[in-house]
Amino acid sequence: MRKFSMLMVFVVGVSVLSFGLAGGMDDEAAKPAGNEISELKAEFANLNKKVAELEEKVRQLETNPQIAIGSVPAPDSKAVPKSWQQRQFNGQPYYVVPLMDTKSKR
Repeated sequence: MRKFSMLMVFVVGVSVLSFGLAGGMDDEAAKPAGNEISELKAEFANLNKKVAELEEKVRQLETNPQIAIGSVPAPDSKAVPKSWQQRQFNGQPYYVVPLMDTKSKR
């Protein structure tokens, strides 16, 4: 019985010491500098402004989509530059237009 009570006193003592030391360190780590808090608040305010701006842009794009859907009539074969390649799909002509003129850069 005496060994058990000594063991319990030891375990309780170690527990109290470890929790006391850990609690002391947490208090210091949990209190960041006032300057750091003000910087974080300023950054939070800037991010909120940016979110509001982006949400407004999304609303504008949803109400006024700027997507051009339609077809352009094929140009006259005499007016087409030589770098364009005429092809056909289901009997309809279309042109492969190069993104840049590779002949002039060589």
